[in-house]
Amino acid sequence: MRYYEGRTDPEIADILDISVGTVKSGIWRSLRRLRDDQVLALGRDQQECFGELVA
Repeated sequence: MRYYEGRTDPEIADILDISVGTVKSGIWRSLRRLRDDQVLALGRDQQECFGELVA
């Protein structure tokens, strides 16, 4: 929702009826998972990949 629809964390929390903290932690875990998957696939440095995801 944040990246495809451009919604804010509070908007997502309201739509899903969860706390803003839960939204933030879910996004963080998802980005971490994508970073780890990309590092394994490309053999690149973790910091370099994470920087690309959050930029």
